[in-house]
Amino acid sequence: MGYPFLLKSLQRLILLIGLCQAYTSESNQEKAVRDLLIRLIPDVYSSFEITVDPTIFNDDQISFKILKTSENSTVKITGNSGVAAAWGVHHYLRNFCNCHISWDGDQLKLPEILPNASVELRSADRYRYYQNVCTFGYSSAWWNWSRWEREIDWMALQGINLPLAFIGQEAIFKRVFNNLGLSDAELEEFFVGPAFLPWGRMGNIRGWGGPLSDSWHIRTVKLQHKILNRMRSFGMKPVLPAFAGFVPRNISRIYPDHEVAKAERWNNFDDKYCCPSLLHPEDPLFAQIGERFISEMTKEWGTDHFYNCDMFNEIRPVNDTPEYIRSVGQSVFTGMKLADSKAIWVMQGWLFTDRGFWTEERAKALLTSVPSGKMIVLDLNSDGSPFYKKFDSYYGQPFIWNTLHNFGGTSGMYGYLDSIGMRYGEYNEFTDRAWLLLKRSLYSNMEPSYRARFLPITQRPSLGYVPSIFYNVEDVILAWDNLYEVSNKFKGIKPFMHDLVDVSRQVLQDMFSLQYLFVVHSYKQRKMHDLRTSSKTLLKILYDMDTILNTNQQFMLGPWIESAKAAAPLEEKSQFEYNARNQITLWGPRGEIVDYAAKQWGGLVMDYYIPRWTLFVDTLRECLINNSTFDKDKFRQKVFTNVEQPFTFSKKIYPVEPIGSTLHALEQIYETWRPFYTSNVAIYRKLTKKLKEKRMQRKKKNGKRNQL
Repeated sequence: MGYPFLLKSLQRLILLIGLCQAYTSESNQEKAVRDLLIRLIPDVYSSFEITVDPTIFNDDQISFKILKTSENSTVKITGNSGVAAAWGVHHYLRNFCNCHISWDGDQLKLPEILPNASVELRSADRYRYYQNVCTFGYSSAWWNWSRWEREIDWMALQGINLPLAFIGQEAIFKRVFNNLGLSDAELEEFFVGPAFLPWGRMGNIRGWGGPLSDSWHIRTVKLQHKILNRMRSFGMKPVLPAFAGFVPRNISRIYPDHEVAKAERWNNFDDKYCCPSLLHPEDPLFAQIGERFISEMTKEWGTDHFYNCDMFNEIRPVNDTPEYIRSVGQSVFTGMKLADSKAIWVMQGWLFTDRGFWTEERAKALLTSVPSGKMIVLDLNSDGSPFYKKFDSYYGQPFIWNTLHNFGGTSGMYGYLDSIGMRYGEYNEFTDRAWLLLKRSLYSNMEPSYRARFLPITQRPSLGYVPSIFYNVEDVILAWDNLYEVSNKFKGIKPFMHDLVDVSRQVLQDMFSLQYLFVVHSYKQRKMHDLRTSSKTLLKILYDMDTILNTNQQFMLGPWIESAKAAAPLEEKSQFEYNARNQITLWGPRGEIVDYAAKQWGGLVMDYYIPRWTLFVDTLRECLINNSTFDKDKFRQKVFTNVEQPFTFSKKIYPVEPIGSTLHALEQIYETWRPFYTSNVAIYRKLTKKLKEKRMQRKKKNGKRNQL
């Protein structure tokens, strides 16, 4: 399947190092933006006039103009693409109408008379990339078309024109491998389950959570058609997958004389689920499969000539010489260009986080293995750990500056803000004060190594945690005070209600971290009374957290599990539910990456974290009674057997609609924990200070280690 390729005279197409990109007509792009307006603001969409004119600035940046000159005139928005026009819509709604559109919900209270405006804006960049490969496991594994439609609208409004489009590729690989002679049974040992697809694609695991049925392949191929059609209707250039060299183990049955190796073991997965076969890069079969895959894929979906491929995601090459690494890069790109002479390789730079392996010589061998301009590197964590500085701006290959919001889709507020957007539609001194307090605390993180997922509350209980608190907890409490003060005023605003639950969750998380230190201290001092008291408080925090989380759908376990079941035919619902439960808890059959994708969700707190921590404090009390010491290994096995593994196999049904009122739950929680914090503020200040000192000591040690 293809789509119209319309050429305009002289350089109507954007060029990237001689690459002609696919083009969608201006009228189709205009219609796409008008349809977006109907979905977004159905009551006033006719007040906007959309025009797509690629010549408005005569360059290849993302550009738009906004003009409204009188009370009765329409808002005229002209963009040099559908994406640019949609970005202009968002700019007008946000900056002139005080609206807010986000993943957390929208605030679209437009004024009765739309404001006049005159704006011209050009982006500083040619491409705005969105998503990374892991998002398709941690966030969008179960999305249906309705959810994807919403996400693509959001992309367009943000000016995204280079989105990753990875759905359905296993169906294409199945066709290719079947044509090579591999049976469906042999592919069952290769393809992983829906919640783990990103790591199967990158050669980290095989078979885990699978197999994939024909019904899954049919569903995802159809879904990818819708996704790509909608993306292209805005003028986006979707990035499709490519072949990285990983093949089923039984490839040797068909090609016994071809050289294959096992990929490196990843995170201690057993051989049953790890280490797919990897073709030797100089074997002609490598490029042949790469060509067949892209040819089959473009026959199904068309192409915009951008292809993502990651061969060394958290696994090292089987041969560490620069010559071998260069040959892998050459073989990957050869497979692309044999099928598409205009191919551009889009490669994530995450592999370079393995600092011990990726020397400048090895990195250069990979990055220069393809012609200059034929690779775009995604510097994934530019705001935290940029690698373009270390590798001489990737030795001439274009790269895109990126930011990672979190790891594993985990909960926890942190980041760095140098400006504050108000989300609630109007100025208010309390919300303004709350965000200023959050800005100087949770959103003032300047430590690249900090990750909000390393929190005692969502980790398997143990005695040795040092809670990651780099900020002043008192500022978070004061922000909570201010949001609580105006909670009735803004109760109808979705972004506010999201933030109210999130900040309440954060407060309880911080209090849990500090209370955990009391529990450990009481145990180590062998003080039974103090241990009982502190343990009771610790668990009470969790029960109250579960209550407040369950009042907002975005913080509930039910939607995640039910969307997994909804994506499956009847005979696969159990398998898909197991995928969903395992990913956010054990992440592997034996807890290979336990708690990596932990979530603070209502239902999960009640049935997973509370039982774990209850078992932990009960074990500590038994140790004091029996005058014994805490056995970490014995406890790990006990909590795995009694809590963690049973949760992954459970079939308990969780609600998908909120339970109770956020404001009612908040009132009870605030009246309990605000005075509790006040009465313990001196101790909490002392503990927070000690935690900061420990973090600084650890930071200095890590700095010395990195220098070595």
